[in-house]
Amino acid sequence: MLIKFFSFAGRLNRLSFLLRILLIQVIFIIIYLIIEIINNAPGLATVSYFTIVIHSVSNLSLITRRLHDLNVTGWVIIPLSLFKYTPPLKPLFYIAALLLVILKGTDGTNDYDIYSVNIPENNYPDIC
Repeated sequence: MLIKFFSFAGRLNRLSFLLRILLIQVIFIIIYLIIEIINNAPGLATVSYFTIVIHSVSNLSLITRRLHDLNVTGWVIIPLSLFKYTPPLKPLFYIAALLLVILKGTDGTNDYDIYSVNIPENNYPDIC
């Protein structure tokens, strides 16, 4: 079940993408709050770094599969990430993030149909 949050293969439609991203953000906000409350416990830095890595990989996986649904390679994440940290290009990053939620995926098959999660928008998605 959790493997779906770390797989880079296949496609992910708009609704599933949005719900999974929101679920991950809520879970990790709770984890970060717990870490803040505990604050000075031994080994906490290691737990914090591990949490950041898991959060990053799961987000990259979901974004990659959403790009696959748009028939775009996941390697597009690299320039988009650079846009985020380059002040003049930062608006392009936010536009691209918004487009991931707004644009409808390709109808039918595309280059990334392995393990497709492309379900109709009117059905309830499997978010886990």
